[in-house]
Amino acid sequence: MPQLFADVRSGVWGELSAGSVKVDVYRRALQHNYVDAFKNKVNPPPPPAGLPAGFAVARTPPDVRALARQELKTLDGMLAAAQKKTTDTETKAHLDDLRHEIDEALNPKN
Repeated sequence: MPQLFADVRSGVWGELSAGSVKVDVYRRALQHNYVDAFKNKVNPPPPPAGLPAGFAVARTPPDVRALARQELKTLDGMLAAAQKKTTDTETKAHLDDLRHEIDEALNPKN
């Protein structure tokens, strides 16, 4: 699974390694979905209301949750480095927002 995450990460976040980082609107949407997917593995949403008694809800296995948490940490480091390499206002806002989302996932304020 770690290799799968690394392969997908390189495809979804490839532009972060450029000398000057700029992320277009379509890639921003893709990247937000990527972060949301990992956030939901780290902190799964509650089951929907109104489920019948005894209805089993699938849980995220501990290994998957641990790897998802590590992926978000890795990604946060990449985003921090990319913030220093952009002058594009929308990209700056996007990277900052993603870092905020990751921080909330890793450090929930419940």
